[in-house]
Amino acid sequence: MLYTDLKELPKYFDRYIKLVPEDMHLMDALHKYGPEYYRADLNILNEIGDRVYAADKWSIKDILQHLIDAERVFTYRAMCFSRAEKIQLPSFDEDGYAKEARATHRHLEDLFDEMHLLRQSTIALFASFDTHHLQSSGQTVSASISVPAIGFTLAGHFIHHKNVLVERYYPIINKI
Repeated sequence: MLYTDLKELPKYFDRYIKLVPEDMHLMDALHKYGPEYYRADLNILNEIGDRVYAADKWSIKDILQHLIDAERVFTYRAMCFSRAEKIQLPSFDEDGYAKEARATHRHLEDLFDEMHLLRQSTIALFASFDTHHLQSSGQTVSASISVPAIGFTLAGHFIHHKNVLVERYYPIINKI
């Protein structure tokens, strides 16, 4: 399935989905735009460390933890909607989660290991979905979203934050 096959792009999440190449199938996107997409830059990320490009911005570790937290929330939603959940699912406060996660106390390698395991679980979940599941959708507090749109959102979310790293964090190294 391509994201152009989606009947409707969910508001707000369309900005992530549209970052995935139009000709890329869902499972290929989940494989390509995951932890390994970041791991290649591990030396750069270690060099940046806990520095941020501006006051009150997340550190690299905060961003990686955010990707982990968001993936957990979104895969839960995909599983619920694929099982015909009728209850509106709650949103989550990404800033509150980031604050409480205290990711700066973690090792970068541990975050990557967790991201890798989580993405493998996500891929297994989406691989288990048949056509019926992929036609399912559900409601959160903020939006209606389909199961495949969730998958493309996950891939695009990784692309979005990688773009932020390259544009705003990587230049920190040049300022040292």
